Amino acid sequence: MRRSRAVAAATVTTVAVAGVGLAVADPLGLRDRPAPSAADVLPEGVASFVEVDLEPELAQQIQMADFARHVPGLASRLPGMAGGDVKQHLATAIVRQAGCRDVDYARQLEPWLGERVALAQLDDQTRVLAVQATDEPAARRGLPALLSCAGWSSGQVLYSDGYLVASNTAGGAGEALSMATRGVLSSNASYESDTRRLGPRGVVTAWAWGGLAAEALQRTDASSGAATLRFADGALEAKVVARSRQDLPTSTSHPKVADLPADTSVAVGISDGAERADWLWESLERLGVRGDLQRAATERGLDLPQDLDLLLGKDSRYAQAPGGAGESLTVTGDREGLQRLVSGGQLDKDGIAVHADKDDTILTADTDRAHELSDPDVTLEEDGDFRAAVARPDHSQLTFFADRDGIERLLLPRLGAQQRAEFVDVKAVGLNTHVEDDDYQVAVGRVVVG
Repeated sequence: MRRSRAVAAATVTTVAVAGVGLAVADPLGLRDRPAPSAADVLPEGVASFVEVDLEPELAQQIQMADFARHVPGLASRLPGMAGGDVKQHLATAIVRQAGCRDVDYARQLEPWLGERVALAQLDDQTRVLAVQATDEPAARRGLPALLSCAGWSSGQVLYSDGYLVASNTAGGAGEALSMATRGVLSSNASYESDTRRLGPRGVVTAWAWGGLAAEALQRTDASSGAATLRFADGALEAKVVARSRQDLPTSTSHPKVADLPADTSVAVGISDGAERADWLWESLERLGVRGDLQRAATERGLDLPQDLDLLLGKDSRYAQAPGGAGESLTVTGDREGLQRLVSGGQLDKDGIAVHADKDDTILTADTDRAHELSDPDVTLEEDGDFRAAVARPDHSQLTFFADRDGIERLLLPRLGAQQRAEFVDVKAVGLNTHVEDDDYQVAVGRVVVG
């Protein structure tokens, strides 16, 4: 439910309570109907916004608890994920993260805390906190002490539309609500467009056009973006959408990673690669990984980015079998050009051969694997972990998948002993990225446990 400018203006007046300003007037009698989201209270001009749902849907809570049982470190840091009162544990974890270690939930939070809490960045200095309150008088008594231990004691706290709105600066909350009279965040066209593409909201939802996210947006050449963290199909899922500043090429196909043999341990697929080679190369530079890739390619006798068109072709998929064996690259593209690229060079010396497979060309040093790739008995499409880890592989321009073997070889060596212990029950990870409507880059990542 969106609140009009008149409603936002009418629900804000100020009194002083324990040295903290609190807005208490409600001439339209709306306090029994709080806004469903802090985005309906905070101004449309905030640079970044993060909201936590303290009472997610039951299905989310059940999957959250199941996930946490397989990730001991996560359950110990956030006990509510493993069961019990999810709202209590989520709220307590947030408050403790803010610096308030001695929190009496039953006395300080439970009597008044609603379902949503959000943090927004108004400008370089001002942060604004919006907490849904079911009992305003109790909230007035409980929140100031929590703000004080979090270092916000000199800030301002106001009441609007079912929310206590606090800031870390004197006058910040008042400025935010004054701005909201001219338009709330949920009425911001970019916010509405970005968050709508997220689909069902998860436990955490975020949106930004600048502020703390400015550097990340600049690296991806995006003007704004949104993200949500939720549980879906038995996996932890993060979905990110970013609106590009330029038109993006949409795909006319997908890289067919699901057609790889079922024992594939690591897979990376790219569709329309040759057409997007320049854009991909620029993206690697913005992400800061182009140099490492170029050095690795040079060791194999490849010249990047000149050879990218051939290696990517129309569609391509790189794969490894368990233990890193059977390394291969399957390309739908210029077979003669790939043959010239291999012949007489370092790839040839490394035993890489070119194998024809209908419209595809397979580059691998393992002849037996080439046959398996051409006609697998069972494919990844029939593998439960792959299906859980990769959302809609037939609607992807870039696909990544790693099973337990791949995780142990590629990810765990980069982690400390304690972090490795937390991944003991992680069975697979996956990523699907694609373009929507020519200007939205969408990424869906999943972690599967069991």
